Amino acid sequence: MRIVILFLSCLISAAASVHNLKNFNIEAVDTISSASCSKIVNETVWDGIKTVDSDAYELRWKMIKDKSIIQIFISAQFSNVTWIGFGLSESGGMLGSDIVTVTKLSPDSAAKVADRYAPWTAFPIVQAPPPYPDKDILQDWKLTCSTSSHSYLGAILERAIDTKDNYDRLIQPGEHPVIFAYGSEPSSDINYHGPNRGTTSVDFFNTPITSFPPSDADAKEDFILSPFEMSGTTDQYICQLFDFKSPTRQIVAVEPLYANGQGESFQHHMLVYSCSNVVEISPSASFQHSSVCGSPQLTGRSKEVGDSLLARGSCNTLVYAWALGGKHMVFPDEAGSVIGDEGTRFVVVELHLNDAENKAVNYSLIGAGVRFHTTTKLRIYNASSIAVGDVSLTLGSYFDPVDSQVHKKYNSSDIPGGKEAVHYQSSCVTDCTSTWGGPIRLFASFQHMHGYGRQIWLSHLRPTYDHSLQQYVNTPQPLISYREFWSFAFQLTDVVDSEVFPADQLNLHCVYDTTKADKHGVNFGVHSSTEMCMVFLWYYPARPTVSKMCGSAVGLSFCDASKTPQLPFQPVRDHGDMDTLVPVTAFAKEDQSSLLTKSPLSLPTYAPSPLPTPAAYGYGSRKEMGRQFKVIQLLAE
Repeated sequence: MRIVILFLSCLISAAASVHNLKNFNIEAVDTISSASCSKIVNETVWDGIKTVDSDAYELRWKMIKDKSIIQIFISAQFSNVTWIGFGLSESGGMLGSDIVTVTKLSPDSAAKVADRYAPWTAFPIVQAPPPYPDKDILQDWKLTCSTSSHSYLGAILERAIDTKDNYDRLIQPGEHPVIFAYGSEPSSDINYHGPNRGTTSVDFFNTPITSFPPSDADAKEDFILSPFEMSGTTDQYICQLFDFKSPTRQIVAVEPLYANGQGESFQHHMLVYSCSNVVEISPSASFQHSSVCGSPQLTGRSKEVGDSLLARGSCNTLVYAWALGGKHMVFPDEAGSVIGDEGTRFVVVELHLNDAENKAVNYSLIGAGVRFHTTTKLRIYNASSIAVGDVSLTLGSYFDPVDSQVHKKYNSSDIPGGKEAVHYQSSCVTDCTSTWGGPIRLFASFQHMHGYGRQIWLSHLRPTYDHSLQQYVNTPQPLISYREFWSFAFQLTDVVDSEVFPADQLNLHCVYDTTKADKHGVNFGVHSSTEMCMVFLWYYPARPTVSKMCGSAVGLSFCDASKTPQLPFQPVRDHGDMDTLVPVTAFAKEDQSSLLTKSPLSLPTYAPSPLPTPAAYGYGSRKEMGRQFKVIQLLAE
């Protein structure tokens, strides 16, 4: 009897503890009438209001209780609407998002709120069965009230800025990617939203951000690709050369220009290069109009091999990169990309078109390109860029030790199929950065993988002398950039703020999920169906001694693809797949085992300079990860 009483007492005590901590898996239900709720909405002085999806969806927000609580109002106008959703996203996609949904089957019924999260789902993402996204164990959103009709649903909700819940995202100052969705479902739960969803960005704290375009921008110029007839080919790369025809200026902001109508959906990514060598460029050169460029594997026309100015190496300074979900770019206040003089008068726009279903036969692509915002008031520093990682697309291959001209693969495919997490690392090693001649300051990062990517991050090592070991060891620095939940559809350029010194090492890590891939696996390559592992970094001051590319090529490290490689190289390590995901934040143990220099290096000493606040870039502020999602089961050590 005592055992039973003690057992029941423990259960009651445990239940009380859970109840005091949170409402454990209990959906909030409103008790205020619809009319009273509408009055509250109208009388509240909101900090901000944003309407999206042709005004069909509205978001209002307000910080209360010394900015420790956020209050939001979400609403949707839609025929027979029964549910609405709002989420805090990492990069604009659904995966990894912290979501809240409100369901109300009729104007007379009670509204129910559910705190949810979207766990990882391998590519290609298929419609998941209800209740995806999953309901959170701890229900942190509180429902104040709801208002509705047969074609309208709205609700006031509130939540702590920091819930201390591992499934919730921390709300911080700066622009946050947010997602929204709504739909109609006769049952008591949500259903697939179909096209009734989207992405936007919100600064819930209304912090001041750099204006767009920057105040010192005194001119703008559009570089639009001439109309291009798409042939229905799955992958096509088109290039066009533009003459800036202007005295020296600096580019201080860039924004993408999308093709009109249906063509926008075929744009995979776009790169914009400035040309530093005009000797190879003449009025009779190719690409005065948009033309197919690239390899014969893409075009099927061997005569076009090498026609691209990018292949010649004469246009190798990246000014801007855009991919699906990308935004505009604003340079820091103290730097800009120089253009217009005799050495940088030309730019090339390269656009990758993807027509996986061959829908665009005889379709004319019109209006794609970029807009440069420039200034004649030259800023203190000239900016430049460097590509780090598998820029040669040979991460899964290596040189045959017997015949150095023969490339072999580690596996039958570069990335084995049927694996939840296959990890690769490509490093810009000490031997490369030692030649840079001085420190550089990174201010923007654009990471790039394709559909099978799961996670990507760029770690940073600095050699420090260990007197007890009498040798230099690599000391981990803060991560430069990362994506905990990679989304092929939302590839954003991040604000970063890191100084890289000569002899530092940069390690780009890419993790792939091939559980839904072909059983033969996936290869690295330029096609959309293949994979990539690279990151583009923008920095200042521009240094001619800093290589344009730094990473791996056929199992060896190299410093610049536009130069003839010089042996010996350091082998690129860690090509094998891993049984569990590599930790994003607990990276020190993994990176500490990389290259250790056994003898003291002759390293110059560079005192770190104060780091000013970077200007707005893309979403306008550095986005911190917030909380780790337990569902990912990252290594804790």
